[in-house]
Amino acid sequence: MATKKTSTKKPAAKKPAAKKPAAAKKPAVKKTMFEAKVSAKKKAAGVKVCKLGKAGMPIKAKTYQDRKDITSVEIQEGVTSIGEEAFKGCTALTSVVIPDSVTSIGCCAFSGCSGLTSITVPDSVTHIGEGAFSYCGGLTGVVISGNVTSIEAGTFCECKKLVSVTMPDSVTRIGLSAFAVCEELRSMVIPASVTSIGERAFAYCSGLTRVMMPDGVTDIGEAAFDSCNKLTNVTMPKCMTSIGKRAFAYCTALTSVNIPDSVTSIGGEAFVGCSGLTSVTIPNSMTSIDSSVFSDCDSLFDTKTVRGVNLVDGWPVGLEEGWSGDLDLTGIRGIGEGAFAYNDGLTSVKIPDGVTSIGDYAFSYCRGLTSMTIPDSVTSIGECAFLNCRKLKEVKIPDGVTCIGANAFKLCKGLTSVSVPHSLKGVFDENDIFEDCSNDLKITYRG
Repeated sequence: MATKKTSTKKPAAKKPAAKKPAAAKKPAVKKTMFEAKVSAKKKAAGVKVCKLGKAGMPIKAKTYQDRKDITSVEIQEGVTSIGEEAFKGCTALTSVVIPDSVTSIGCCAFSGCSGLTSITVPDSVTHIGEGAFSYCGGLTGVVISGNVTSIEAGTFCECKKLVSVTMPDSVTRIGLSAFAVCEELRSMVIPASVTSIGERAFAYCSGLTRVMMPDGVTDIGEAAFDSCNKLTNVTMPKCMTSIGKRAFAYCTALTSVNIPDSVTSIGGEAFVGCSGLTSVTIPNSMTSIDSSVFSDCDSLFDTKTVRGVNLVDGWPVGLEEGWSGDLDLTGIRGIGEGAFAYNDGLTSVKIPDGVTSIGDYAFSYCRGLTSMTIPDSVTSIGECAFLNCRKLKEVKIPDGVTCIGANAFKLCKGLTSVSVPHSLKGVFDENDIFEDCSNDLKITYRG
């Protein structure tokens, strides 16, 4: 019987299982500057203090706009500027430390940071942009150090809880609406370096009671203190030359105003609605006052009415309601813009010697006016001064008059005789002085 041969072959060795390739390492996530160096203690307390920025570089515009998780910021030393709207709308932000390396803060950089309570601007900053801290509703104190030269438009507009502001002597201008609607602001000492206060600069600062302006201020802009209804004390600067329209409109607590001798111009409605005003001193430098300057200043007229004329320190600003008849203006200082306009009851007017000008629209639409005496002292008659005085019959213009405004006697349909100096002939031809008057009008040139 044949025997079976046993196999001498070795069993095939098993191939080792192929190793899975090691998973590729994910690149390390670089922390943003915003997340860097958070204090463990403050982190546990829920306060995130962020050191932001890089030395030699600016913080760019809108970098952190509308971030709701920022509560406290320290800007790194060496950062050169803070861009426009960089932190705008960061409503949880309560504190900011700005280093001495920053030279400018951009427009609306911190606008709408309603949790911010105080801010110190270092000496290194030379420019703060428009609206930089506007609508910071929780801001109570501001210190501006060093070299800022202008408080730009809307810088602190509607910072309704702002109580304290410290400005350096480097500031020369306070811009449009710079502190408008800062309702808790009680008093304001304006630096001696300031020369101009812009439009609506302090408008609607309803808590403001006192303003001290330095002598260097030359002009107060339109509506600069409009509706500051608790303002009782204003120190007017000695060098001021103009007061803008509605500058102190509806400052109802204001009782007296002493306008300095340097002022030559007061805008319309400058003191309109100042119902508590009882005393005003107007300087001799004023040659004309718009009748609207003291509109609705009822307390001012109570003791200043003479012969039916509402006077403010010798200037007529209208007639008593319902007044009619002949008007003798003896003792007045001048006749300003619109002084007697729209008084149909006025029948005749005698202007006293010494008055040098008759303002624009002074007697316009006095449709009952039949006669007018203009003294030799008058040198100018304003635009539309007697517009539509349809019953006025004759006028003699004095030799001293050198200027007559356009349409001065337009629509004086009853005017038949006018005597004027020959020197004004060219002026009459060019300015339509007697446009749409009677076809029977005869103009006689004297001399």
